[in-house]
Amino acid sequence: MKFPKGSEEWTMFMDFWGLCQKYWQPEESDEWWDEALGACNDFARKYGNDGFPRGLAMALVRKLEEDWRRK
Repeated sequence: MKFPKGSEEWTMFMDFWGLCQKYWQPEESDEWWDEALGACNDFARKYGNDGFPRGLAMALVRKLEEDWRRK
C-alpha cells in the first residue's frame, strides 16, 4: 500500500522520520533528553496518543535509551 501524499498516515510517517533524523544519536545532556522526550510525547499526542503512534514514539525512546546505555 502507498499512502497518498498529504494523508494523515503519510504526514505521521514523515513526522516520525523527522524525529528519527533529529534524535537518532543520543547525547549526554539533560536538555537534549528533555527535548527528545518532549518531541516524542508531542508526536504521540498529535496522532492520538495511543495505539500505533504511541508505539512508534516509545520504540524510538527505547532505541535511544539502549544506545545511551551501550556508550
